[in-house]
Amino acid sequence: MKLWHPYIPFVTEHIWEQFNDSQLIIEKWPVVIAPARRTGGRSDSDVAILGNDFDLIQEIISSIRNARAENKVEPSQKVEAVILAGDRKDLILEQAETIKGLRTGIVELKILDTKDGLDL
Repeated sequence: MKLWHPYIPFVTEHIWEQFNDSQLIIEKWPVVIAPARRTGGRSDSDVAILGNDFDLIQEIISSIRNARAENKVEPSQKVEAVILAGDRKDLILEQAETIKGLRTGIVELKILDTKDGLDL
C-alpha cells in the first residue's frame, strides 16, 4: 500500500483506513532488508545504501515541490533548478530524469558539486 500510495493516493488511503487506525500518508516508507542471494549478489549493507539513495531522491523531489508551493509557482510554469550535490553527484545525475518527471515542473536541471559554478 505504501509503495502504491504516490500513484493512487485516494484508493490506497481508503483501503489503509479499513485495516488501520492511522493515515497512510504519514506512515514511514518501508525499509528494504533482503538476503544477499535475493539482491543480485548485493550484501545487506549494499541494500541499506540503496534505501538511503531512494530516501535522498524522494527528499529532493519533495523539496522542489515544497519550494514551488511556498513561492506560489503555478503547476503549469516550468522552472530551472540547481542542485548542489557534493559527493552524491553521480547518484543525482543518474536520477535526473526521474527528478524532472515526477511533477516537479523542472525544464532544466543543473547538478553541481559545489556552489563554485553558480552565478549568484
